[in-house]
Amino acid sequence: MLDARFNREDLAERIERIGSMRDHIELYDLDAMKLLRQLQPELPKKSLIYFDPPYYAKGSQLYRNFYGPEDHQQIAEKVKSLRSPWLVTYDNCKEIKALYRGASKLEFSLCYSTHLARPQATEVMFFDNLKIVEKPFLRR
Repeated sequence: MLDARFNREDLAERIERIGSMRDHIELYDLDAMKLLRQLQPELPKKSLIYFDPPYYAKGSQLYRNFYGPEDHQQIAEKVKSLRSPWLVTYDNCKEIKALYRGASKLEFSLCYSTHLARPQATEVMFFDNLKIVEKPFLRR
C-alpha cells in the first residue's frame, strides 16, 4: 500500500515535477569508478553528479556488492578531483569523514522502516561547487 507510508497526491506531484525535467536527467547503473572514468571527460558545464555508494560501516551486511576501505578511498579521491558540482551521501562514520575531509558537509537523520522496528540513522552528505540554502533541520 503506497499511501500507507506516503502522501499519494504529494508523491504524484513530485514524480510529475521530476518527469518534466526528464530531458535533463541521466541515470547510470554503473560502479562509481567506472562511471567516473566514462563520464568525466564528457560532462556538460551545468552538471550535478550524485553518488550513493554502499555504506561503509555496514555495507557488507546490507548490500550484495559492497566496497572495501580501499574502494571507498579511491572513489573519494576521484570524486574530490571533479570540477563539476558533486554530492555524495554516506553513513555517518569517522572513516568516511576522514576520506572527505575538506569537502563541505551536512549531517541529517533518517528513519528507516525495516520490519517492525523504525531505527533512526545519521547520514552525511558531502558536496563541492554547490550553493546550499540553509534549512533548520540540517546541521553542518
